[in-house]
Amino acid sequence: MDFWTTIGIKWKQWIFYPAKIEDPMVDRYAGVREHEGMHCAQFAKYGLLLMGIAYTIFPLPFLWSGRWWIERGPYLNDIRNGRRSVESAADVLWKYYGYPYSKAKMIKWFNDNLDAKSISREGAKDESD
Repeated sequence: MDFWTTIGIKWKQWIFYPAKIEDPMVDRYAGVREHEGMHCAQFAKYGLLLMGIAYTIFPLPFLWSGRWWIERGPYLNDIRNGRRSVESAADVLWKYYGYPYSKAKMIKWFNDNLDAKSISREGAKDESD
């Protein structure tokens, strides 16, 4: 495994990290921990069943994509905190998350939501797209 990931249930979440990392608590990984912490909050709010359904049954880039729903907030937070550009976030989502949404729509959503003054732990404004 060469990536970080999170899995959880309502009352307990786990963050997994690459074996080559000796100490995941060093400052270098603070942004990644924050990103994965947002996923922990999603698991706490929605539970393993809904998160699993969103990730596995609704992965397609048309109608509604669960992977996009799960990842957009943490990546928006990464953009806001200067860890990624809008284009980089869209590229990573496109390349590593199975084409969860059209790149143009992801970029538009990120740009539209960068104006929001606050971000929830789930990462999106509380309005529908």
